[in-house]
Amino acid sequence: MRRLAVFVAILLLAAQEGARTGTCRSRPLPGDAAALARFELPAEPFPWTLTPNSKDAGERAFTLTFPSAVIGEPVENNTVTCKVWMPPDDAPSPRPAVVLLHYLRSTSKEFGPMVMAARYFAEKGFIAVMIFMPHYGPRAATAPEKRRHMISDNVAATVENFRQAVLDIRRAGDWLRSQKGVDPSRVGLFGVSMGSVVGALVAGVDTRFTRSVFVVGGGDLPSLVLHESKETRELRRKLIEGGWTPEKLSVALAPIEPIAVAGRVDTPGVLFINATEDEVVPRECTEKLGAAMGGPRVRWIKANHTLISLAMPEILKDAAKHLGERPEW
Repeated sequence: MRRLAVFVAILLLAAQEGARTGTCRSRPLPGDAAALARFELPAEPFPWTLTPNSKDAGERAFTLTFPSAVIGEPVENNTVTCKVWMPPDDAPSPRPAVVLLHYLRSTSKEFGPMVMAARYFAEKGFIAVMIFMPHYGPRAATAPEKRRHMISDNVAATVENFRQAVLDIRRAGDWLRSQKGVDPSRVGLFGVSMGSVVGALVAGVDTRFTRSVFVVGGGDLPSLVLHESKETRELRRKLIEGGWTPEKLSVALAPIEPIAVAGRVDTPGVLFINATEDEVVPRECTEKLGAAMGGPRVRWIKANHTLISLAMPEILKDAAKHLGERPEW
């Protein structure tokens, strides 16, 4: 019944003027699928709706919605919402595409830099899709008492949220590859902070994301969440008070540890961009993930975790060049 309700809701959205609808089938995971069964998607096609946004200075912007493969509470989280920016009509085809993965913030209004990045990629000829991860933006519960967080001291819920995020991102990638004019060999990922951690997990799970750029990210989840920083201090306190040790966390977070699947990625297809003075993501966490991936290219920028945003113009320039290249097969 819940899946039916989600399907009906998406069909109602299609009634909006100019909306396009369709269905898309997810392909089985390449490689050792048995080891990654928790990240496999249902075989049946899923419905999607693409609705034009109000035109802003000629910008070609849309809202994409489709059902999440994970259905539960709150109901708002069952529908995945993405913002989509299309390149100019005269952009060369087939076009590269990129899924943008946002950082940890309390509200979607704080994602201005991600929107700026998506618009930049569209100007450079990409189809850019910014996905709201579980419990963010339109997916957050309307009732305050039902609101949840992607990452919390409820470790089991965090693991499930990451799993759901991976499945949702995989569906966004499948949608892109099904679109006319998209080069399926150049559908990539661009993640920042939390988005980098989730993105590294996605890249290891689904190797059809052939190009990835991860900004201020890393692996070794227990070290990340127990690291002392302003951003992690409250979570760290709650975890320690709850009796979570690095050893216990290592076992509990193993199903979503990016390092565990890092060996599946195509090393030349990955670019790390990190801050030399990062107070949130320890350098050793970046280096551990990089080593597990076989030593991808890493660019270090003299900045801390937050102020690296001042280098966004050069970061985006490097990212677009990397993401636009064809995979080395």
